[in-house]
Amino acid sequence: MNGSEWNGDMMENEEIIRGSVESIIFQAPDSDFLIFRIRIDENDSNLTIMGKGLKPLVGERLEVKGCYVMHKRYGRQFSASFWQRILPDTEEGIIRFLSSRTVNGIGPALAQRIVDVFGKETIRIIEQEPQKLLQIEGIGNKKLAMLTESSYEEKKVNELALALETH
Repeated sequence: MNGSEWNGDMMENEEIIRGSVESIIFQAPDSDFLIFRIRIDENDSNLTIMGKGLKPLVGERLEVKGCYVMHKRYGRQFSASFWQRILPDTEEGIIRFLSSRTVNGIGPALAQRIVDVFGKETIRIIEQEPQKLLQIEGIGNKKLAMLTESSYEEKKVNELALALETH
């Protein structure tokens, strides 16, 4: 993007939107600037988000704070001042979240089996009672250790990012 294409007109005041990441369009090689698309929860439409922050994963649900701007070439976009992950609260969302490789070692089939057993409690089970995952076909002690470590690391990264963003 060059400055001559950007008119910078704010279309509305700062607001918060929620949605699921559909795709990463652009990632700057020398900074944390990103452009990505989300599907907005409220009306199921797609929206282009631009801003600086940790790269979200496709399938993740985000809460994004910012304002609408008009780009001369690409039209209406959402200029984000901040975004954070929202843990999914539906079984479909949990499967999509786990399948996005957020937690290493869980693909779509294993995510489905876990959610089939634990339903909407899946995230809580992974975080607070991971030993219960041993009852799922395909999860033994070795896989459980990998899942637990990956989940713990992901949670710490998100907590650190939130702390840095809010201070």
